[in-house]
Amino acid sequence: MTTHRFSRYSAGSLRSIAMKEFNLRETEINKHYWSFIASSEHSAYRARKYQNVHKDAPTSRLFRASGADAPRIPSTVSKWLEANDDLKNWLRLSVLVSAASNFEMFLGHVSRTALASDPFVRHGSSRAIDGVSLLKGGLELPYEDVIEGLTKGDWNSRESFLMRIFGVKILIVHHRKGELEEIRKIRNDFAHGFGRSISVPQPGFLSVSRSQSLSQDRLKRYLGLLSSVAKSIDRHLMGHHIGHYEMLCHYHRFEAELSTSGVSVHKALKSDIYKSFGATVTERFCRDLIRHYELCPIIGRI
Repeated sequence: MTTHRFSRYSAGSLRSIAMKEFNLRETEINKHYWSFIASSEHSAYRARKYQNVHKDAPTSRLFRASGADAPRIPSTVSKWLEANDDLKNWLRLSVLVSAASNFEMFLGHVSRTALASDPFVRHGSSRAIDGVSLLKGGLELPYEDVIEGLTKGDWNSRESFLMRIFGVKILIVHHRKGELEEIRKIRNDFAHGFGRSISVPQPGFLSVSRSQSLSQDRLKRYLGLLSSVAKSIDRHLMGHHIGHYEMLCHYHRFEAELSTSGVSVHKALKSDIYKSFGATVTERFCRDLIRHYELCPIIGRI
């Protein structure tokens, strides 16, 4: 990834750190899920073949299970297959909960970064003050209410809040709001009640129902949607409000260390940006970044 020139509010193809974290957790979720699916499908294939020959065969014989925990396994192959199907559905729901939580963590992180970079955007005065000035003064304006507005409530309210704070309608959010709302409801139902009603039953009333069903195709569609929405929001915030703010933050934190690295601060910063951001920049880019940082007046209390 190459960044040709420094431009305070235009980061080109750079992703935010929040987006990079989202992608790493997204990869982890996918890796764990598909690793399980590979082993589960292989075991289920063996179980179905075995069941065709040995009706009601004990599971322990098929899987050569032994030891103290062997009795915990469903006793017959048919019962194991049923339990395995239930487990796959339970895992799909769990994956969606994790992915939705990952998305909300991203949304909170990238929104806080955008507000720190462009503090007055929430008041309709984007770029009126460069957040670097507050950074140099050790000051950050409150952001908690914005994050709550973007990550709590239904998607009608979240979209309205996004428009109110950043003045933009993210098209994919607007057009697929219904699916995002489905994800939100499934996530809340499963996280709080295993996909069942969370109402407290009457005394002496047994209330046990099956978890809601989530197919693999629907799970994949939902995961793809969360990823696409995150990318769209990241592109807008990076291109209009964040820009190279994260690199300026990096320089702010490590200025003293870079100055004593044994090479010019521009060369040291160039190398450090590549290591930390995966971006190839020129020494001129680094000089311009440092000059911008130095020209920002200090606002707040150091």
